[in-house]
This record gives sequence, structure tokens and C-alpha cells, in this order.
Amino acid sequence: MQKGIAKCVFCSSKSAIKKGVRKNKQQIIQKYQCKQCKKYFTLQHEQAKNKTYPISIVLKAISTYNLGNTLEKTAEIINKRHSLQITPPTILAWLNEYKDVCTFNKLRKETLKIWNTKNIIFSKTFY
Repeated sequence: MQKGIAKCVFCSSKSAIKKGVRKNKQQIIQKYQCKQCKKYFTLQHEQAKNKTYPISIVLKAISTYNLGNTLEKTAEIINKRHSLQITPPTILAWLNEYKDVCTFNKLRKETLKIWNTKNIIFSKTFY
């Protein structure tokens, strides 16, 4: 794909051009217009559409939770790292929405019985 040219998601034409941006609370999304069918589209993945937060933040929150943190601790960590105001219910909604693709979610309860949260990730300093 050449710089500035995208493949149209409607007619598969390669004559789409950048045509403005769409903004929401946390991200700016590039819009494209197809020269052939004249329709507007974005290159966002279907599951990332209509989301307030970027999919990278959602994945970081799910990963942080899967490391054994509580919902409250996960929200605190993500908010501190990214200067956001994500609430625990929002993270819970993400966990429920993506539970089919998050295989660790099924193993989380058993893993936390065996391993302490602090022992899941090891950290070593090399000199």
C-alpha cells in the first residue's frame, strides 16, 4: 500500500485517499474517501469501532488484569501510566466483551490459587 492510499472496504478499489479525521475523547482516526464509489471509511478493525479508548489501551488493561491484579488495581495502573480516568466497571466490560479471545481469563482463578500475584512475573537485575 502506498503512502496516503488505502484500499476501499466497500468496492476494494485502490483509489481511496485521505479525507479528514474523526475525533473522539481519546483518539484521532484517519478518514478515507474512495474516488470510485465516493464512500467514506476508516481502517479501524471492526471490534475497535465505536470505542472511546484506543484498542491498545483496552489490551493493556486486559493484560494487566490477567497478571493477577484486581479490577481496581488494574484501573489505577492504567490510569497512572496513561493519564486516563478508566473505571473498574469499564475494564470489566472489556473483559466480558473479549473473553472469547482472552484464553487466560479461563485459567485466571486456578492460577491465582497456585501463584501469588507478586510471583507471577519475575524481575532480575543484571550487572
